Amino acid sequence: SCHADSISIGNNISISLPLPIDSVAIMKRPRAPNLLLLGSAFASADATLLDNHRLRVRPEIENELFYLSNGEFSPLPPDSHNRAMLQHQQQQERGARTCTSPLVTWTTEKVREMGYHKYKQLFDNKIIQIPYVYKHYIDKNANNEEYFVNDNQTKELKRRHRDTIAFWTEADIDDSVMTDEILLLSMHGSMMEDTDKLVPTIMRIFDFSDMSDILAFAAEVQEIVRALPGGFHNPLLTMNAVATRSTYNRGTYNGHDDSSRRVKDSIIIGDGVLQFLYDSGLESSGPDFVHAHEFGHHLQFQMDMAVPPGSEYVHDDRRKELMADAISGYF
Repeated sequence: SCHADSISIGNNISISLPLPIDSVAIMKRPRAPNLLLLGSAFASADATLLDNHRLRVRPEIENELFYLSNGEFSPLPPDSHNRAMLQHQQQQERGARTCTSPLVTWTTEKVREMGYHKYKQLFDNKIIQIPYVYKHYIDKNANNEEYFVNDNQTKELKRRHRDTIAFWTEADIDDSVMTDEILLLSMHGSMMEDTDKLVPTIMRIFDFSDMSDILAFAAEVQEIVRALPGGFHNPLLTMNAVATRSTYNRGTYNGHDDSSRRVKDSIIIGDGVLQFLYDSGLESSGPDFVHAHEFGHHLQFQMDMAVPPGSEYVHDDRRKELMADAISGYF
C-alpha cells in the first residue's frame, strides 16, 4: 500500500504572521501580515548552540523564521525526515510502493549525504534561515545579482523578470497594479563565509547579551557549514523561493522610520531551488514557473486579491496559491 502520511509536503501556503514592524509579504488587510512561501509540517527541537551562546530569536522575527523553515522547496523538518527514511526502508523491505515526489526524493538524499544529525543542527540553530535574512534585511545592493552556477542562468532569470514586468505593465491599463519596484534577488549560502555579512545577519536574528557570543556563534556556524558536502554551496542552505512585501506596503526600502530596517518588495530565489531544478532536468523551464508564480503573489498584494470580495475568511491559502498559479499561467 502507499502510505501518504509517510512524507508530508504541503501546497503553497500563505501564513499569517503577527509581526509588529518588519513583516514581509504583507497582504492588505488589518493586522494580518503574511509571508508567502511554501509549507510543510514543523518539528521543534533543542537549539544547543544557541543556548551555549545565550542567543534568543528576536520576537519580531521568530514566526517568520518558523515558517521559512518549512517551505515546500525547503527540506522536511528533521523529525519528519528521520521518520520518512525509516518508513521508506520498512516499505522497501515489505515490497510496498512508496509515496514520494522528485522534490522529496532529492531533498531526502541531500539530508542523507550530510547526515541526519548535522541537518538537525542546521535546522535547530536557525542556520538554514541565515541566507534569507541577509538578503531580505541586510543586503542593500540589488545591482549585481547572480543566480546558481552560470551566466546563462543569471541572464535568463533577469530577462524573464524584465519580460514579466513589461507584460504586466502593458496589461495595467489604469496604472493601478504595477506601482512599486519589484526586485529579483538571489540567495546564496556562500554569504556565510564572509564574516562581515554573517555577523550583522546574526545580530538581526537574535537578541544577545554580549558581542562575544555573536562572534563565537558566527565562528561555529562557519565551521559547521564549511564541513558540509559542498561547504557553503550546499543546496539545503538555500532551498526556498519567496515573495516578500515591504513594510506597511510602502514600496521597496520604505515603510520604516529606521532606514537600516527598511525591506524590499522582492522575489528571492535560492540557489538550492535552482540546483534541484537543474538536477531534475528542469533547468530551462523550471525557474520560469517559479518566478511567474512568485510574481503572481505581488499582483495579489497590489490588487488585494487574496480574499474574495465580501468574504470574511482571510486564511484561504489554497485560493491564494491557486490564484498565483493562474496568474503565472496567464503570463
